[in-house]
Amino acid sequence: MAALSHKGHVALLAGVGLLMLATDAGSQPAANWTPWSVSRSADACGSPDEARTRAAVQQRLAGELGPAASAIRVVVRGGVVTLTGMVDGEHERDRAEKLSYVVDGVEHVENHLRVRRPPENPRGM
Repeated sequence: MAALSHKGHVALLAGVGLLMLATDAGSQPAANWTPWSVSRSADACGSPDEARTRAAVQQRLAGELGPAASAIRVVVRGGVVTLTGMVDGEHERDRAEKLSYVVDGVEHVENHLRVRRPPENPRGM
């Protein structure tokens, strides 16, 4: 997610598409508004190609893993995909890595996904 800001106006971006335009309280958008600064959150990508690759990996994970994919954070830097977050089992962990490798632009996958521990049974069963 990237945020473009200019004189109190903020446009939030995800991937390469504009999601929302918001303004600070009491300010009005200027007719000639142009963004002059870009700040990126930790999960954003550096280039448009990286953003497209990230979106493609996320789409593939969501299509194959369903709701479990929402717990996976994807970062792309120079063809290297880093996966972090929690999954329910080793199968999902391995599947996420394999799915990431088949996306165009992915050269290597760093799989830092962790498997959730099942809740302990209070009765010791």
